[in-house]
Amino acid sequence: MFRSLCSSFSLSNKTNHIASVLSYSKRDLNICIVGSGPAGFYTAKQLLQKESNVDKVDVTILEKLPTPYGLVRYGVAPDHPEVKNVQNDFDSIASDSRVKFLGNVTLGKDVRFKELSEMFDVVVLTYGADSERSLGINGESLKGVESAREFVSWYNGLPSHTTPETFNRYRQLIETSKKAVIIGQGNVALDVARILARPIDTLKCYDLTSQAINILENSNKTLEHILVVGRRGPVQIAATTKELRELTKLNCLYIDPTQVKNEYIDENSKEQLEKEGRAKQRLVQLLQTATEKPTLDKDTKLVQLLFFRNPVEFIPSKSDPSRVGSIKFEITLIEKDPKGGEPKAVGSGIFEEIECDLVFESIGYKSVQADTDIPFDQKRGVVLNEFGRVINENSQVVKGTYVCGWLKRGPSGVILSNIYDAEETVGSILSDYSESKISSSTVDSYSKLIAHLQSKSTQYITFEQYKKLERHETEEGVKTGKIREKVLSVEEMLNVCFN
Repeated sequence: MFRSLCSSFSLSNKTNHIASVLSYSKRDLNICIVGSGPAGFYTAKQLLQKESNVDKVDVTILEKLPTPYGLVRYGVAPDHPEVKNVQNDFDSIASDSRVKFLGNVTLGKDVRFKELSEMFDVVVLTYGADSERSLGINGESLKGVESAREFVSWYNGLPSHTTPETFNRYRQLIETSKKAVIIGQGNVALDVARILARPIDTLKCYDLTSQAINILENSNKTLEHILVVGRRGPVQIAATTKELRELTKLNCLYIDPTQVKNEYIDENSKEQLEKEGRAKQRLVQLLQTATEKPTLDKDTKLVQLLFFRNPVEFIPSKSDPSRVGSIKFEITLIEKDPKGGEPKAVGSGIFEEIECDLVFESIGYKSVQADTDIPFDQKRGVVLNEFGRVINENSQVVKGTYVCGWLKRGPSGVILSNIYDAEETVGSILSDYSESKISSSTVDSYSKLIAHLQSKSTQYITFEQYKKLERHETEEGVKTGKIREKVLSVEEMLNVCFN
């Protein structure tokens, strides 16, 4: 179980914290959740399940897009439909009579944070991470140095990333690339590698967008080699066993045996491996099965994991100085953390240059401050909080304001991690409610918000209207043998929802 970035909270303390809220007097509570990804829906679910502790819970979920589900729709890889099945759970939550969904409503634009705080008893911020971290090294602005987050958003159909300009940029880059480098070795990095590496015919049945299918089928003919590079070693790789196993099943993964075989693993990593136990040991054993270059199936690309490399500069191509031509890496060594944490990578002073035509940076997502009145740590990219209670710069609690998900703890964990996170945040809400630190009102908060949005001519989308869009996408998908054919622009989404 993870802990809040802004506090340490043991399991026993958390259990006591939540148990302490079960005996207070009942009152109504109007709650607005800003963000409809996993963190938002799991927060709503926890509140509904604990409604016995209040007379009534009314939950309004806001989303800046017309579509709910956040990264489940726009971040989970198309060939992972089983992961997207959590939408069924979210559907049942959104269909509950105590919950109202309003899409196409942007915090900071259509409604300000202060206005929401005045309308609702409680505001919970769960709007996730809309940006990413950068390396901050020379050459990062060269053509061909791309964001893995933006590439994932593109092939998953996020409206802001499916413009004709984006389509043309990816088409030109991919059709002129022989070697791609992905910097970072987390699950997102492996998703990008797998989407580029596997035969397009094996992807057509999923909800990969028509744009992406077009490019991967017609332009991805020259790409031969995908290099996935990490600063540390195989023991410290951030990707999960499940993601790695998918590459081994495609028979396209290769790792230099001198980087992963037991006799080559450094002592600090061996100590870490012993400490972390069987799950990590099985992951390393899986990596060790990929030490012979595979015989690739038709239309499959080679994916190679390369460890102990820290990028220090993107170097322009000699034939086109505006485009990346290679990356300068410093070879790293694994050093023990004196504070007892995971071993860290330190520079060796030895450098090498790796040629490439295309780069995807996958070094972490980052949340943004959606409204200037939200207390925000710009450096870490999180809302200031303790146990999910939002606090200001002076560590004073902001009454009635809470946070959950990546916005609370940073971009770590998997979808189900948000269950534990929501449990902690809802525990704080109910504890504060029992102690009258937050108050309820007799005002119809939802109707008040609707009146505000109408006064601003905001075209908000209800859950029933979204379901109309979902049916439309499913019907269009059936025509081509796909799970769904996603609508790629907000304008078209609104047309479907309102007509």
